[in-house]
Amino acid sequence: MLGLVVALAAISWVGLAWLLFRLNVGDYDDFWFGGRVLTYILLLVAPALTFVPLGRAIGMNWFGYWTVLSWAVFGFVLAFVPSDPQTGPGHNVVPLTLLLVSLFLVLVSVFMPLCYALATRFARRQTMRPRRIYGRAWREGIGLAGYVILMAFLRSIGSLNSFNALLLFLILVVIELLFLARFR
Repeated sequence: MLGLVVALAAISWVGLAWLLFRLNVGDYDDFWFGGRVLTYILLLVAPALTFVPLGRAIGMNWFGYWTVLSWAVFGFVLAFVPSDPQTGPGHNVVPLTLLLVSLFLVLVSVFMPLCYALATRFARRQTMRPRRIYGRAWREGIGLAGYVILMAFLRSIGSLNSFNALLLFLILVVIELLFLARFR
């Protein structure tokens, strides 16, 4: 059963990528164009086949549904919210903001299970309650996603350099260490 779900998820992601990047369904103005309708469906099905079983496996059923919505919003903004690169960043504030917010939600959905896996691996050595592991995973996932979004924002305004990136990462690490020290 798991193999079938994995195969369907892979087919859904490949189909979605083909529709978004090869067919470029965002260029079609007709809302009921077949490719657009299939994209709407795959924007919900592909993350559902991927993240709902993952959410159930880690014991957070609502994580899968939240992740499906975040990936659907990100895909919709990426495919269907128009921006004009010729006008510059000043005229594209709303599409850029929507893209960064939806990318933040997607990055949280990717980083949170990774942080959860790391936290449970380290929690075996300690006595840590599952509720604290969930909170720690969410906090770390949000922190890492915020860091990536901040780097993207700094890059978009031309202020990113290696010193800023390293300094902001060290600030993130110190904040996390302070949180961990608080719960010991």
